[in-house]
Order: sequence, then structure tokens, then C-alpha cells
Amino acid sequence: MAALGRHPILLALGAVALLTGLGLLAAGWYLFGEAERTGRLVSAALSRAAGVAVSVERARIEGPSRLVLYNLHLPPGPRWTGDVRARELRLEGGLLPILFPRGRALEIVAVSTSVTLAEHAAPLEPPSAESLESLRRLVMRVIEWPGVLSLRIEGGELREGDQLFTFDLTGERTPTGAIGVALRVSPPGGPPAFSLRLAGGATDGQVSLRLDARGEPARLGAFWPAGLPALAQVALQAEGRLKAGGQVELAGRARAERATGGPPLAIEFASEYRAAAARLELSRLDLDWGEGLRLRGSGDVELEAGGTRVALDLAGPVAGSPVTLALRYAAATGAFTARLDAEGIDARHLFATAGLAPPPADVTARRLRANLSGSVLSGQERVAVDASFEDLGARELGADTRVDGQLRGDATLRPGASGLELGRLGPTTLTLTRGGGIVLALTAGSRGEAPWPLAVEAAVADLGRLPTPSSLPVALTGHAQVRGELDRGRFAGVLTAELPRVELRFTSPIVVTGVRATIPLAWGAPAPATAGTLAADRLAAYGLALDRLQSSARFADGRLVLPDLQYVHYGGRGSGSIEAAVGASPVPLRTRIEGEHIDLAAVTQAFGLTVAHLTGRVHYFFVLEHSTAHGLIAVGQANSEEGGGEVGIEALEKLLNSAKVQGESTGMLRKTLEALRVFRYASLDASVRVAPGGGHVSLSLEGRKRLGIFPPPVKAINFSNVPLALLVRTFSRRETQ
Repeated sequence: MAALGRHPILLALGAVALLTGLGLLAAGWYLFGEAERTGRLVSAALSRAAGVAVSVERARIEGPSRLVLYNLHLPPGPRWTGDVRARELRLEGGLLPILFPRGRALEIVAVSTSVTLAEHAAPLEPPSAESLESLRRLVMRVIEWPGVLSLRIEGGELREGDQLFTFDLTGERTPTGAIGVALRVSPPGGPPAFSLRLAGGATDGQVSLRLDARGEPARLGAFWPAGLPALAQVALQAEGRLKAGGQVELAGRARAERATGGPPLAIEFASEYRAAAARLELSRLDLDWGEGLRLRGSGDVELEAGGTRVALDLAGPVAGSPVTLALRYAAATGAFTARLDAEGIDARHLFATAGLAPPPADVTARRLRANLSGSVLSGQERVAVDASFEDLGARELGADTRVDGQLRGDATLRPGASGLELGRLGPTTLTLTRGGGIVLALTAGSRGEAPWPLAVEAAVADLGRLPTPSSLPVALTGHAQVRGELDRGRFAGVLTAELPRVELRFTSPIVVTGVRATIPLAWGAPAPATAGTLAADRLAAYGLALDRLQSSARFADGRLVLPDLQYVHYGGRGSGSIEAAVGASPVPLRTRIEGEHIDLAAVTQAFGLTVAHLTGRVHYFFVLEHSTAHGLIAVGQANSEEGGGEVGIEALEKLLNSAKVQGESTGMLRKTLEALRVFRYASLDASVRVAPGGGHVSLSLEGRKRLGIFPPPVKAINFSNVPLALLVRTFSRRETQ
């Protein structure tokens, strides 16, 4: 019975139950011995009969119906780790219940009872077959005793260190042989923090038990094991049998509610304990945590003298994902191993099931396999992880961004205000792969012994393998590296990258070449105080190009901002801004640029226009926006600067020299073609509109007056809504090649 004395509540209950047995033994010894026998002789007799050291100062009969033992004491010993005292143990009922118990009642009342628990309990030892058999025989004797027996303790004191609780205990043996015990434990001046009701009977030498226990661990102080999590409520209902030979069967249901809130944990179990083998078999173990966790399985607990060993095998849905779990744990060393296999992982559903705030992205995975190992001793839980996952991605980035990967690392955890917290992260690596090639290699770890911040370094050797969101169709070449610090949910670092080519695949491709970037990053942290830089050799789109681009750059919370873009092209210069978002954003790309002094002759040459030439200078304004709802939308306006220019259509020269024109009698056709061959304009106004259905261009040219006062030969040239693709296909050589 030594192991029964290691747990505070079991020790209190066991000590009081022993008082009942001592009372019966004392009554028999006193009544059948000599009336003047001293308390010292009673102590010796009780110690021999009960098998534990018992001292009684004195014993006497008071009146015709009471036997009283004074100052009864059970000191610590091999079977008790605490100290039990009672100022008086009264046996009410007279001699008849002892001599002729059938149909008669005996009441045992303990007055001023105190139980002091050892502050440093010995290691837990499993109940032996001998101790369980002794307990079974003792209970059987009580059940088979033909009288009516009752026990009462009120206002008892339960102590451990400087913690003091009071307890009340009542017990009875009914005329039918049924037994019942009720125990309540309360902090001083408060309602009960723990209650236990126990009922039993006997059939064919077996003791049947039915128990109902409820408690509030937060109010039990040191009487609640420090290694268990903080709980608001616990409850246990179970039925079982105590068989001959040290065999116990118990089945029931337990329920626990966390102090931090959230759904309760419910456990249903069926178990059998065989003391000869010191083995507890859990033939049924069902774990339910709200609607999100329903695991079913079995287990095995080896209660060896060298330490308890636990083996659990469970399977079922967790947050909607099928999960299998194999767990092994050794209590002596705190070492554990676990093997986890899960399918259909949904991070947001999983976080909600655990009562945590949602993750920043909706991460899913088709399958996760993980091997965990570590220890859970001394408040410094250590865990090592070797996990692989398939088809990992974030819904915000689209289906094309999914990858496989592997995570390896180790961490030390420690108890915190809201559960386990990171104590230290050892060297940890995350490798993402796609199509057999490495997409991303990330390393992280704590700096020194402090848990935060984590030093993080991520490298992408081939940006062409990097998956990109479907909302922003882009093809990349080159390499990039990120270095920084992660402090819980806040990240700050620097991105360095070299990209020989970036291609945005819209209605017509936009190509950027020779990109070089050094950009400070922030995610969940204050925006970087110092801006970085981004430069590119050329940006080409729709047959036109911008050269020597440069801008300051910042990246904060998933958005890249180039606020002061500068560039040159076609004898002029331009400026503007670009914003690009990574992840969930209704507008992943927004651009505004404007230029001045653009030489149209250089434009037509670069554009590859072969059937006409154009001179003059213009300024322009252009806005581009790509949204998930409407796709690419762009509008632009160009206007001539002072002085105008001219438009020459070389193809008209052939018409002028043709026989048909030369032979035309009126000469009107020849004059018209001559006027159009070189059209001098005073003003040029052009607009462009691009939508998912395509782009269109409108152009208006106003003729320049001759000598400043005479009307021009051709007053104006206008055309509207000409398809941009047609112009590009007809007149240009592609700058994007």
C-alpha cells in the first residue's frame, strides 16, 4: 500500500480508512481484554494487528455506549509518507454492536483529526499484489460484517508545507452490505475544491466499486500535481472491480476544462491492472476535445520500480484531418518519442481547435509525417522534430505555389502563463522543394541562451523554381537571400537579390532585366527606418522601353513599395512609383509613371516603325493596376510639347510615283497624297486604355498653319480605338524578346 500514500488525496482517504479499521480492532481488543489495560498496551496491540505503527495515549469506556481512544497517532513509516493524528476516536453504540453485530449499529467519530503530508514524497511505486489483496480482504471484512457501520470526520485538517485545507468524510456500511464513502476537501473559509463519492459491494469474492470525483485544481494549490496543466474543472465517473490476486478493472469517463477556456477534454477508458506484472492495459482510450479532436485507440502502462513507461496508439480526426499517433514515454527520464502521420492539414482549422489566434496565412498540406523525440523533466521540455510534408501551400497564393518540404530542428520549451513557451530554439532547417529541386533553404535558431529573437537566414538559389501567386503571373530568374531576426510574430531583415530577367505575363509581357536589389524587410514590425535600393537596366513593354531605372525601396507587411522611381528613355526622363503585394491582396500591383521630353523619332526607331517616321517631343502620364477582381487595367495620356513635329509616311512615296496617280486628270489625288506624305502637326494628343479584353489607342493630330496664318493642307488626322495588339503586331519589332 506504499504507493497509495504518494498522492495527497489518496493519502488523506487512505489514512482515514485506516482509522476505521483501527477503531474496530481497538474495540475488539479493549472489550475482550482487561478493563484496566493501558493505552500503551493498546498501542502495541493495534500496531501488531494493523501492520503499521500506531500509538494511543490512553483508552477508556465512557458510559454504557462509548469507547474512546485518546491522542491516536500514525507517524510516517514504510506504508505512510505523512503524519496522522486524532485527539479522540469515539466508538458509539455500546457493547452490543461488537458482541452481537447483526442488525445493530456502530458509529465511529474522529475528533480533531489532522493529516500532514510529506513535502517531498518518495517516488511513485505501483501497488503490489500483496497490498491490493490486503485491501480487498479488509473491504470484504467490512462488507461482510453483519452490523450497520458509519464513520464521520468533520473539520479535519489536511496540511502540506504551509498549505492548509479542511476535509469532511463520512462513510457507511448498510444492512444489505453496501458501502459508501463521501469526502470533501476545502480551502479555509471556502466551498469544497474537491469531492469524492465512492460506493461498493461484494460478489463472489470480488469488490465492485463505483466512484464520482470532481475538483477545481486551481483551488487545490500544492495538492494538485505541479507537472499537470492548469485546469479549471476536472471530473471522473468510473466503475470497476477489485479481484483476488491483485487485479483491478476500471472503466469510465473523465472530463477536464482548461483555466484558459476553450472546449473541454473528455476521456473514455476501459482498463485492467495486473499487480503481479505491474502493468496497466488500456483496452479502450477515447479522447475528445470539442468538435475538432476525436482520437480512438489503446495503450499500455508499465509500472516498474525503475519508472513508469507509457505506450499509446491513437487514430482519428484532428481539426478535420485524419491522424495516426504513436507515443512512447518513460517517466523516470522524461524521455518521449512520437510518430505522427496526418492528411489534409488545414492550419486555420487546427489553430481554432487549439484555441489559438489564426495564423497570418491560410496554410494547408496534403500530408504530414513527423517524428518527435525529447524529454519533459524539470520544467525544461526538450523536443526534436524531423518532419516532412507534401503539397504545402497557402490559399492566398493560389494552387500554383504548392511545394513539398522537410523540417528538422530541436527546441526547449518551458511553462508559461498561457501554457508552454519557447525556451530556446536550436539550429533548425526548413527545406522547400518543387519538382525535385530546392526552392528555399531556411535556417533559424536562438541567439545565445535567450529564446528571442531568432536569427533567420533564407536563400533561394534559383528564383525560377520559386512558386508565384496566380494573382500575379510572373516568371523570375536569378537568386535571392534574406537575413534577419524573428521576434515572436515580428520579423525585420534585409533582402538582397540579383535577377537577370523578370517577366510579368499580362496581355502583353512586361520584361525587366538586370535587376539588383537591397531592400529592408518588416513583417508585423515597424516599417524600416532606412530605405533600401532597387535598380534595373531596362523595363520593356508593348514595344517600348525604360532604361537605367532606380528607386529607393521598402518592404513591409507583404507590400513592396518603390516610391521615387527614376529612369531615362528616348532622350527624355521619367519618374513614378510602384507597389507590389505578396500574398492576399485585392490589388497585387499598382504603378504610376510620367515622363517628359520624349523624342518621338527615337521612339519610332526603337518601336521598329518602318512605314512612317515621327518627330517632335511629348510628355505623358500612365497608370497601371492589376487586381484580382478585374485583372490588368491601364490608362495613359500623351501630349506634344511646344513646337509640334511632323509625321512622314514613306509608303505614300510609292503611290505618288505610281502611274495611276500620275495619270489622274484633276491632280487632286496627287495633292492630297503629297500633303499626307509629310504632315506637320501643331499638337498631338494620344490616349491608351488596356483591359482584360485587350488594349486600344486613340490619336489626334492637328495640322500646323503655313507661315503661321494660312490653313494647313490637312487640318487634322484622327483615329479612335485602334487595337493595341494590331499596332504592335503590324508596326513593331518586340522589345520584350
